[in-house]
Amino acid sequence: MIRTSTIAQLTLLLLSNLLIACKPDLGSAKGNFGQHPQLHLQQHRFSASSQRLLNQFAEAHTLADSVVKLAIPDKRHWQYLITDYGLSYPYWEAHPTDTLPGPALEYKFYYGLLYRGDTIRSAIVSISPNMRVNTTELAELVAYNHFLMGNLEIGPKQAFAIASAYGVKEKEASITFHGNSFYSDQFFTLQQVKATYHAMGEVAPASFYWDIQSTCDGCASLKVNAANGKAFAVGKTVFIY
Repeated sequence: MIRTSTIAQLTLLLLSNLLIACKPDLGSAKGNFGQHPQLHLQQHRFSASSQRLLNQFAEAHTLADSVVKLAIPDKRHWQYLITDYGLSYPYWEAHPTDTLPGPALEYKFYYGLLYRGDTIRSAIVSISPNMRVNTTELAELVAYNHFLMGNLEIGPKQAFAIASAYGVKEKEASITFHGNSFYSDQFFTLQQVKATYHAMGEVAPASFYWDIQSTCDGCASLKVNAANGKAFAVGKTVFIY
């Protein structure tokens, strides 16, 4: 009985050490996911216009966060997410620190992932005043979860390091992250988003990549797979005058 108990304890210890070893090194977390920003109101806080804006923004923020939570269900990972905000008005897009005249035409939430000292910014969720989900980038949010789970390991720094072998200079290039664009990004309700996640199944990590475009004439441009670091679509940036 003592021997069986000892073996069980050793087995649990071994499994614990394996889990710790497999946990991806994400770096320190300083995300603001779920934290509501303070809005700078043009009218006094208790005016009808300001109250509509505050209520709409709060409800839209909660709804947008719910879309993110569908892709990243582990609460422990939310600390690595950051959120920026945009409020669309006729002819301009405002931020919470701008003077806001009243309810917006659209509320935009820009989600980024803190990863090994870098910030991956790619996913946007846009909510209308009647709480319809106008735009979501589900594949990009799924990619964030792959990074958090260790299925994707090539961040922007590593991608630039790989690109440097082809003559790309970080100061003379731009980099953007892309996911599988096959799935529609137009939805109306959270239930439709859930159904689409279910239909998507498991998006393969190999479908995510970094697109590195040089900003100098004749310089190399390429794409780097975010799962295995392989470079592909290698070419040159050519300016046409």
